[in-house]
Amino acid sequence: MLRNNVTNMNISGAIGDILTANEVNWVQTVLEKNPGLFDAFMDPEHNDLAKTMWHGEFPGKILSGLAQTYLLNNDPKTKEVGDQIVARLKEAQQEDGYLGPWAEAVRFNKDVLSDPENNWGKWDTWGQYHCIYGLCRWYQITGNKDALEVASRALDCIYNYFIAGGNTFASQNWAECNFSISHAFALMYEQTGKQEYLEAAEYIVNEEWKIPYRDFYTKTMLACDWLTGVEKNLAFYEMGQPRWEGLHTLETLAVLYRVTGKEVYGNAMESLWWGIIEHDRHNTGSFGTGEGANGDPYGDGSETCNIVAWTSFTIDYLKMSKNSYVADELE
Repeated sequence: MLRNNVTNMNISGAIGDILTANEVNWVQTVLEKNPGLFDAFMDPEHNDLAKTMWHGEFPGKILSGLAQTYLLNNDPKTKEVGDQIVARLKEAQQEDGYLGPWAEAVRFNKDVLSDPENNWGKWDTWGQYHCIYGLCRWYQITGNKDALEVASRALDCIYNYFIAGGNTFASQNWAECNFSISHAFALMYEQTGKQEYLEAAEYIVNEEWKIPYRDFYTKTMLACDWLTGVEKNLAFYEMGQPRWEGLHTLETLAVLYRVTGKEVYGNAMESLWWGIIEHDRHNTGSFGTGEGANGDPYGDGSETCNIVAWTSFTIDYLKMSKNSYVADELE
């Protein structure tokens, strides 16, 4: 599970001052300054909001940040905001457990199925992954039972539609993003012991990663197929899908190795991490160029999204490997 035995990091000095200022001036005011954060969630059937494909990620990412921030000072104001977000997500959750901003007619893969030649789809299970992750993290740190309940109901809804319902996650397109739900399945298996969650995580990694889908960027059919890439001794940038979003589903490997002991998962995690270090880690410590790996650690291009996912991926590899060099990379 996402164990964190630290209850108060108590960071002082200049770094502590910066983090506390962020906590007071941004984290604790996030709901006040973003009053429309839940509008699409509260009424997915009747809103005319202009939504991005990743619209569903925002509350979850904020809650994940709140969870880590709460460890800084155990500030009651921060906990109050986090509990409010959990309450809003619980209020917004649909009767069947759906926890996203999309209307029934277009949720999950339904928009693609209705017009497969012209509709590129969206990042629905990606957004719900971030909400489930944030809820799980908040439960682990604060003990808020509503957070775990909402996360479980959301994951059950996804399981029922895709696994039990016979729909593929790849059929949503944007599979490098939408496969991230495998990480939520694995983590929630650790938390709840529910066997269906473990089976779903392994299914996505072993089967869905191989399924071709329409890629928006190349305008071709491709498959992520990262495990096959590892078997061929390829680096991440040489594989079917080298975008940064894929690192979140790749984090599943560390959890699966931890809970099953299967070497194939641990070896894949190790190979992928070292391949990125060798070919795509910039001398600033960041990863990737232009939102993905390209084998050029000196290239220009955006890195901000990349480095957040890379940090998370690296933390998981550090927990798995216990290699101090990995900690040096994080520093």
